[in-house]
Amino acid sequence: AAAMRPKKEKAGRSVLVDKWGGLWKRLGFGSKMVLRNIFRNKLRILLSSVGVVGSVMLLIMGIGLYDSVECASDTYSKSLNYEYHIVTDAPVPLETPAIEGITGRLTAAPVYAVNVSFADATSEMVQVRSLPASDSSIKLTDKSNNLLTMSDISLILPHFLAEDLGVKAGDTVTLSGVYGQYACEVTGISVQYLLPTVYCGKTVYENLKAPLYTDTFYLSDTTLTRDQIAENPAVKFVRTRDEMRDRALSTAVILNLFVAIIVLGAAVLALTVIYNVTAINVHERAREIATLMVLGYRRGETARLIVSENIVTTLLGCLIGLPLGYGLFRWIVAVSASLNVSLPILLTAP
Repeated sequence: AAAMRPKKEKAGRSVLVDKWGGLWKRLGFGSKMVLRNIFRNKLRILLSSVGVVGSVMLLIMGIGLYDSVECASDTYSKSLNYEYHIVTDAPVPLETPAIEGITGRLTAAPVYAVNVSFADATSEMVQVRSLPASDSSIKLTDKSNNLLTMSDISLILPHFLAEDLGVKAGDTVTLSGVYGQYACEVTGISVQYLLPTVYCGKTVYENLKAPLYTDTFYLSDTTLTRDQIAENPAVKFVRTRDEMRDRALSTAVILNLFVAIIVLGAAVLALTVIYNVTAINVHERAREIATLMVLGYRRGETARLIVSENIVTTLLGCLIGLPLGYGLFRWIVAVSASLNVSLPILLTAP
């Protein structure tokens, strides 16, 4: 019977807070008990906080990734200022960019693959898309949210490419393609997170010696429906603006699923840790709790002491987990960046 009794607790001793006479005298009996128990079991409190730290880290990373994907999606959606994306069966000359039977504002958007070089740095192969001067089919903005206008000599780089190469507006880069290379001044840096593309004007595109025909068009201000456009014999396929957005977000959808799993795991981990801490705390303090009950403490008052210690443990874990979680979030964004997806580092307050 003696062996089955709870282990006798260590004899109480002075803790650091005891020496703060003015503060210690103002504390109630319950607060003194909570502080004494925390300082007498520093290792257990610290180890218990580790689980909370992990939960907070996962939660911050999950929220950050969700906000980043939402920002990338919103930025891409705002950049599409056309109704339909059309691809024709046969290439159309850029001199007379028209499709028989298609009415509305039709914009030819030829694409050419190049490497961008600056100083000693050279990018991977990227797409250069040409747009007519003053065309508004694609709305590009800089980091200050200022609209970038297109002219015949424009060359607008996506921000991630400019950062990799160390390029800023006004610098001269070299565009190298199959048919030759051309040195051109960068007129703007645009914010692009999904399917980033280099945009240039007519003169820049012609100096690249690229083929002067295209099978890609943007259509706006039309009375035609999607089905009517698709039935045109010259059209290979047509996509709406929403379909283009969903296509670009196909990678981001996987990230959203990953975020949901992370947040669920963080919640389960936090609940499990707090429950185990409470169970261990109650088991180890069985004698103390029984003594308090005999002395007249009610169940609610006793529970409040245990909950107060859990709150301290949780707050300690949060203080450590918040900066670590933000660092983990930045690292995940950095390692997940690719040629097609580059997420912003954005974390809004919940």
